[in-house]
Amino acid sequence: MSGRWFSNRGQIVQVFCAVFSMVVTTVGTIIALSVQYPDIFKTGVNGIQLGLPFIIVPMAIVGVWWLVFQAMMPIFDAITRHVFSETRFPEFRSEAKPPEIAVAPAPATVLSKPASVSIPTFEARKPKLDEFDPRDVTIREVKINIGSYWEDKVGSNTLRITILGVDGIPGEQLVSVSFSNGGGMFYGGEKVPSPRVNQFAMPERNTGFQSEEMCVYNFSWSDTHIHFFVARANGIDLHNREVAINFANVQLMKAPKE
Repeated sequence: MSGRWFSNRGQIVQVFCAVFSMVVTTVGTIIALSVQYPDIFKTGVNGIQLGLPFIIVPMAIVGVWWLVFQAMMPIFDAITRHVFSETRFPEFRSEAKPPEIAVAPAPATVLSKPASVSIPTFEARKPKLDEFDPRDVTIREVKINIGSYWEDKVGSNTLRITILGVDGIPGEQLVSVSFSNGGGMFYGGEKVPSPRVNQFAMPERNTGFQSEEMCVYNFSWSDTHIHFFVARANGIDLHNREVAINFANVQLMKAPKE
């Protein structure tokens, strides 16, 4: 059996049937003895000696039968292969493979070179000198769990928005939130208190329109760039403990001189 107790499912079924038969025989014998001789198990050592053969003998018969069956398995297998051999029963023969026929390779076909076709190419538009090139224009909404943060690349900066908590009664709740983009300063509107640098208490604003006094801003500009960022608290969901922050980011850069 190649190192395993059972080589197939049939042997498992055989073992189960043998064990089940032995158990049923033993239990049936005990029940029959207790019914026929009610005092057989109450007579001490003599009763045990009287009933012991009825238990041991069936177990010995089943065990001997199992050992004989296992010992005879190779003989049965050899007899089966001999009886059902291909010479005695041609219908059991395996189909012979057809002989392989060598096929000469087809001669290579020389293809004529197609006429050259001119394909128009298009070059990416290059901004003119001293012309502002839009590097990033983003409008996005992110949902952030209370006590967690969101971070991603926005334009040329890495923006992080952290929700510190939600205070106030329903309808007048304020989102405690902090912003960071790698060193820039953020500023709040008229109705957005700022207890610390870049930290704000933003009221909820979910109408879909801007409200300058309820937003947070970050902006900078020079002769070569214009950058503007604005964000608002677009929704508070205390059931799922998350806050929706809607923001817009615009970044323009002047083309470098050649």
